[in-house]
Amino acid sequence: MTRAVHGARTFRTPPFLAGLLVTALAGGCLKGEVGELPPQVITHPDPNCNTAPDAEANTECRLTLGQEVQEYIQQQGDQDWWVVNVGTLPPRAIVHVVAGYKPGSGQDAGSFNTAVNLQLNVLDSNNGTVGSNIISAVDKHGSNSPGLLDVTFRYTRNNNDLFILLQDDTGKKYDDLSPYSLMVEVIPDPDTNEPNDTVDTPTTIQLTSSGNGGVAGNSGGYLSTPGDVDYYSIDAPSPNSVMWIRVGEDPAAPSPPPHLYRLEYFLRAPGPTPAVAGPVIATDSSSAGSQVSKSLVQIGTARLLPALVAVPPNPLNTKFTLEVRGYIDPNNQTVIPLGDLAFKYKVEVIIVPLQDPAEPNNTIADAKAKASPDLSLAGPGGSGNIKGRISFVPDPDYYRVRLVGTTAGPTLLHYKVTPNGSTPRFPPVPGIQDRVLTVTTEVAAGQEGACAAGDAGVCIISATRGSDSYLNATSLCAGSGGSPPQCLQSARYENYNTPPQFLNISNFEAVLQVPPSAGNVDYFFKFEDNGNNWADDTDYTIAVDWMGEPDAPEAVPDPQRVATMAAGVGSTPLTGYLSYGIGATDTSLGIAPITDTKDYDGRGDDVDTWAIDVPVGSVVDSRLFFQWRIPATALANQPYDLGIRLGFCVPDGGVDCASIQTRTQTGGSQLGLIYETAPVTSWWNFGGAATPLEPAYDRSYAGTAPTGEVLTVLRDYACGCLEQRLVPPSGTAKMFVSVFPINRQTWVTNIPYRVEAGYGAPPSYPYPFVANGGATVNCPAVCQFTKN
Repeated sequence: MTRAVHGARTFRTPPFLAGLLVTALAGGCLKGEVGELPPQVITHPDPNCNTAPDAEANTECRLTLGQEVQEYIQQQGDQDWWVVNVGTLPPRAIVHVVAGYKPGSGQDAGSFNTAVNLQLNVLDSNNGTVGSNIISAVDKHGSNSPGLLDVTFRYTRNNNDLFILLQDDTGKKYDDLSPYSLMVEVIPDPDTNEPNDTVDTPTTIQLTSSGNGGVAGNSGGYLSTPGDVDYYSIDAPSPNSVMWIRVGEDPAAPSPPPHLYRLEYFLRAPGPTPAVAGPVIATDSSSAGSQVSKSLVQIGTARLLPALVAVPPNPLNTKFTLEVRGYIDPNNQTVIPLGDLAFKYKVEVIIVPLQDPAEPNNTIADAKAKASPDLSLAGPGGSGNIKGRISFVPDPDYYRVRLVGTTAGPTLLHYKVTPNGSTPRFPPVPGIQDRVLTVTTEVAAGQEGACAAGDAGVCIISATRGSDSYLNATSLCAGSGGSPPQCLQSARYENYNTPPQFLNISNFEAVLQVPPSAGNVDYFFKFEDNGNNWADDTDYTIAVDWMGEPDAPEAVPDPQRVATMAAGVGSTPLTGYLSYGIGATDTSLGIAPITDTKDYDGRGDDVDTWAIDVPVGSVVDSRLFFQWRIPATALANQPYDLGIRLGFCVPDGGVDCASIQTRTQTGGSQLGLIYETAPVTSWWNFGGAATPLEPAYDRSYAGTAPTGEVLTVLRDYACGCLEQRLVPPSGTAKMFVSVFPINRQTWVTNIPYRVEAGYGAPPSYPYPFVANGGATVNCPAVCQFTKN
């Protein structure tokens, strides 16, 4: 409050949250610091409150409880001392001090700033003499807008004076344009459960019948002062029950952000006596972002209660202890969370009997220890259901599904997970709902290395090396935590985007290939929450079908199918079924419309490869025709599409197939055909140099809906042809056509494909065609179909 000289407030970028009690000052100059040219001097009236004795003697420095005052830090080294008498204190009195800079009426809080990092000290007194420091706070906001210092503490000395010191944290900064405000009040603790600050003085949560075979109750309070801790006692005498708890912002007394602390709880098992808490069985804290979030702050859990045993000579103690406090960083426990008089929290408790007949099934060992599998299917042709629920935290559910019998060829295993929508006895545990299903088979001891290497005789790993699916698969191969080595056959992940991409986990479905077997085969299904920190007490069903393979030539390993190409459009049909696999829309990402980006099937996509003789004879070049058909109810309702990879035998040194070319001659992309609607560059029309670009395919609906088919034809614009260099002296070239599913829309397996190939009888190349726009264009005289 020393006589003013000069200084200024500053305007900065809108803040995220003022940095209260932060130790580092942001770099850069603020107006009012040493080094600037002096602006116009502004002088404010200056009461003589520059020292504690001055403040004690000067009535201008004495505060009235509940009334706000304003003053300035007007120059370097300026210190403002204030005195307030607390009067007659109410029971469990709390002194509440609010100080800081705030924008004026109508001023944008986002652009308001000050050079001063306000520091607050509240000190006790003895007969008018300054005593010890009670509490301190500093607003190190840097370039952000300032925040209010809001501190509380318990006080018991009636009619005593408190001293309050306000200054810049370094003494070097000042602001003669913006005043700070200060207010002190004394209030009774709003937490009516106090005192409940120790294990032996807890608040008992009264439980009454919840009408569903369980009991429920609630309580709550305030963490009013720094480091405040509240204890609650919960009587839960029944073993094999689930205790659901939720601790969070009381919706009946909403508190707008920012909140002054993050919420944290510890649930402890009963100790030897009610006055001694047992070990922590659950803990959680709200996220750092919860302090500024407008969402309701809620944390909690659901725990399977253990069987309790008396500790002689004490009787059986059935009282669990819940500790509620502000979050303390375990790596920096000297920072004590602030109190917050505006934030009322609520504790809710529900205890219900466990209702999951499959328990215990939390490990693969649990599933194997049962006298019989959870589901046995005779077949192919057998079907069945498994029902379970995520009842508590953690609750991974393992199920053993046995395929009974021997099979000479490959078969199919279809599964689908469906939430049943049953009525829960408690709300979902707060947090992200991110369920996961994995399907595995056991790997024989000693085969862990072969499994991780993707040995087809042990475990096929189709994931890209380094991807999450690859790391998960190889980790399962190794076995860990008492689990045996396993081969990852399938994985499905819940999409928790907003809104979710798949309602009711509709992507939790697959058709897997089952290799031939000389005996029974066990598959293990594990359904859980990712992280095992969520539960909802609702049933789900896993439907499993063991089906025959509709594609008769299918085998493991799958052999090449042979054909001889004939002359003419569509003259050579290649037919089959693509029974399993995700069928990626984007082959680089491995995802389809019915699966999430993280979903995975270990054996990959069903691929049929055809080795085709092309008897073109001794011709310079020959035209090639390609088209394919998929049964569909409508043009826009195709169940899946085809991806086609091409390969060509390259003759050399008298050997008809000295090598196989699968990529363009320039070393670029894989040779193949995939339908797209966008105009593209053809091998002869780079960048549209010869004619405007146009799509490479035509697509139409052939037949009468709903029993027709979608027909896709390689356009004349593609100038499809067989290069002379690929034709050996015998006149019969060989090419390879690998067909796989893309853009899969359904897991129905009995929908066939039909690829129709053919070559043009000589002389069929080059040929003219009508391009987009009506002009007649000739394909190049020399075929270079595989060049680029």
